Amino acid sequence: MTTTYPGLSTVNLSPDCDFSSGVLPDSFSWNSAQFDLLWDARPQAYHEILMRGRLVKTPRWQQAYGADYHYTGRVNSALPTPSLLSLFLAWAKEAIDDRLNGILVNWYDLSLGHYIGKHRDSRANMFAGSPIVTISLGTGRTFRLRPWKGA
Repeated sequence: MTTTYPGLSTVNLSPDCDFSSGVLPDSFSWNSAQFDLLWDARPQAYHEILMRGRLVKTPRWQQAYGADYHYTGRVNSALPTPSLLSLFLAWAKEAIDDRLNGILVNWYDLSLGHYIGKHRDSRANMFAGSPIVTISLGTGRTFRLRPWKGA
């Protein structure tokens, strides 16, 4: 499937799955006031997901913008997209896929031990072949992917 995007490096993980990563264009180098606006927009509560039949809080803050995001048996209800993130969504639609309709933002605070565990995304409620694009703020975290059982 390997798809290439400008400024991103891509690794083919399987016949129908690629992983791309990179650095945003220089126009996204926000000043400290802009970063603080986005940092302060983080939710007050942690999003809850369904794991092994019970609700657990995510070990980081998350918020969907523009379109609801369905995952792990729950819905992250979207808020209107702030102007700084609208620029990111417009870039992602142009550079990656014009079908993108929202953003999921993760906030990581090292002092609170925030992390992201081994990860896989369901394709439920997605257009076939469409990418998942996220933006993460705060402490850098390692993103580990794992396959679906039987895949």
